[in-house]
Amino acid sequence: MEIPVEVIKYIYLHDETLDEGDYFRKSVPIKNYTNAFNEIYISTKDNPILNKKLFELDRLDGERLAEFELMGYIKGFLTCMKIMDDNKIE
Repeated sequence: MEIPVEVIKYIYLHDETLDEGDYFRKSVPIKNYTNAFNEIYISTKDNPILNKKLFELDRLDGERLAEFELMGYIKGFLTCMKIMDDNKIE
């Protein structure tokens, strides 16, 4: 069964369960990032230029990570479909 990548992207963009679960809530990298962001934010709050750049960097990093997440989602989806197809043959 072939599913176009655009269909997988649509599924990904409308998957309401992506930000749920223990991994998301307990993720050490997410907590570490949040802590580092807050420390930088507090130290730059008196400097509006640095503060603005901090939030711009955070937004750009979010977009960058979203691309990696989408690529992983698509690859995982296609791998699952291949495994299902291979099992039908046997």
